[in-house]
Amino acid sequence: PQLLMPARLPIGLQSSGYEINDVLTVVRLCQRLDDFTKKGRAFVYDESTDLWYFRTAKRFRFLLALDAHARAGHGGATPTVTAMQEDIHVIGASTSAKDVCRRCLPCAKLRLRMTSLKWNAPLAGSHWDIDELLRTGNPYSVVCLDFLHLFPGELVFAARCIATSHVSWFRSSHSEECAAAAVEGVKNLMSRWGKIRVAYLDRGSAFTSSEFADTLREEGVELRYHAARAPWETPVERSHAVGLRILRLNYTPQQLARSSDQDLNRVYDHVSLLMNSIPMCIHSTGSDDHDVITADRLALGYTRSTGILLPMVESDSVANVHIDRPRALKCIRQTFLQHHWQLLRDRCSKAMGKKRGVDTPPLAQGTTVLVRVAQRNKLDVGVRVGHIVDVVSPSRDGFARRYKVRFLSGTCSEESHVNVVPATVHSAEQCMLGRGAC
Repeated sequence: PQLLMPARLPIGLQSSGYEINDVLTVVRLCQRLDDFTKKGRAFVYDESTDLWYFRTAKRFRFLLALDAHARAGHGGATPTVTAMQEDIHVIGASTSAKDVCRRCLPCAKLRLRMTSLKWNAPLAGSHWDIDELLRTGNPYSVVCLDFLHLFPGELVFAARCIATSHVSWFRSSHSEECAAAAVEGVKNLMSRWGKIRVAYLDRGSAFTSSEFADTLREEGVELRYHAARAPWETPVERSHAVGLRILRLNYTPQQLARSSDQDLNRVYDHVSLLMNSIPMCIHSTGSDDHDVITADRLALGYTRSTGILLPMVESDSVANVHIDRPRALKCIRQTFLQHHWQLLRDRCSKAMGKKRGVDTPPLAQGTTVLVRVAQRNKLDVGVRVGHIVDVVSPSRDGFARRYKVRFLSGTCSEESHVNVVPATVHSAEQCMLGRGAC
């Protein structure tokens, strides 16, 4: 169907200074390389209806997208489509907007610049001199912030010092991530550790909101956001898994669910203390002098005579490879994938020519087993303890497919043999010989 355009242009085109003659000029310039003898004119004016008939709807959509793209400030296809729909509803607006963005020269230059910056180097990697940060003696002056959901309704505000790797968990009074929860967490952190200079954040809605940004700028805190698309994570993400593991070992989900707000604050302080007490390295000045370095000691003012964690090496200055890291990462990733895909091909080829092995005999009645279950939240262990009651419908070859398991709570259920693992109980001495591998 042909699109009709009145002699009086739409509001969007009027605001941009377009006239009817300008519309004709722009469209005909776009068709300069076309064969006019076959396509005819771009417009046909009907004096009876006072309308301009567009012979090709594609050109009209392109013109509207061109005007909307200029008003959107070269923001991309999505803002261009939004600006187009404000004036007039056009079918196929997304295609025209993408076409304009692809042919736009400023957008092409911006894409060339952003391609190398899309995967920028990890936060706080080469931006800061850790030696200089340790000499200042101010922990959490450069910090990374994030939220952690433990279970429904329980939110933790986590902070990690870039210089000392010190971690602090604070309980949030809000159940969901929001700007108020982020501001509350930053104020709790500053009341305990002092002034913050720079905060590294992800691009969550709580951290990118204007309320949070304005509040921290008033406090004199500089905000630096993590790349939206990057193969690595923020430094505080690495401590989440460690903290959750410590929390599961010391507390059960039932204990945490019955705990009051004050008890939860003590629990989070306990978990933070255990995380910050993990040895980072051992400093030795002699044969009998061994000093364990932890994040807690670094944050509380521990320094050495050398002033750095590693011995000083007198050599030329190291070149800044920050710009080449995305290219190096691409090579490493490609090599990694090629290696593992080759291993997978080798295993598949061996499995095709391998004979069927001997099946594992069924588990005896009364055997203590561990049954895998779905985790209800991040604090759930995902394993239930029980014992075998009976073998359900064994196959002809004697291989058990399903077991009837009775759990410690007294309930029974039928479980697949894939989810049932026999539990081996041994002494503490054997556990020490295995270096805690159990």
